[in-house]
Amino acid sequence: MQGAFDLIFPFFLESRGISLAGMGFLFTVSHAVDEFLQVFIGDYTDRMGRKKVYSRSFIIGAIANFLFTLERGVLELSFTKILNDIATTIRRAVSSVMVFENSGRSFPRYISYTRGGGLVIQAIVSSPQCSSCNI
Repeated sequence: MQGAFDLIFPFFLESRGISLAGMGFLFTVSHAVDEFLQVFIGDYTDRMGRKKVYSRSFIIGAIANFLFTLERGVLELSFTKILNDIATTIRRAVSSVMVFENSGRSFPRYISYTRGGGLVIQAIVSSPQCSSCNI
């Protein structure tokens, strides 16, 4: 769950004409994929390098946020929600460990910078396209 995003997202879907059953399908599929991937993400980030995977998660999130503004159908939006959930799951799995390894006693300050800063970047990338969202 992504906090405010998952609270506001149903209103966005409603503005796109998605039915309640369609919303249920979308949330079920995206959360099922998210839970499944959590099993593998830790191992993947250890093998590929935490910093590289963490950085790519912000790119994936920005792409997903941009695509949300373009798509209308349940399947398209489900795919985009899955992309967004993957980005969030990677950040959740990697950020605390990576920041702790690199910051030591300054961990609380740096963890707030990294989490907040990445989300602000995603919002800046996707906000010009969202003027038509009617939210």
